[in-house]
Amino acid sequence: GKNIGQKIDSYLVNWSKVEIETDGNDLRKLDIKEGPVYKDILHKLKLAKIDGFVQSKSQELEYVKLSKHSTT
Repeated sequence: GKNIGQKIDSYLVNWSKVEIETDGNDLRKLDIKEGPVYKDILHKLKLAKIDGFVQSKSQELEYVKLSKHSTT
């Protein structure tokens, strides 16, 4: 198996390659109050995409809606 260093390297490579389609405008449309929370939400969304929980923009938005209660 991979050692922890290889796993971290792999994760960082994925991090730099993965792009989420959701942005601040989308969060505003979901009635999420603008502020530092946006950075947190988008960060969590990118982690979810790397981990394979979301693939499309519609899944990203659904993920944000489901996790919205924990960010307000």
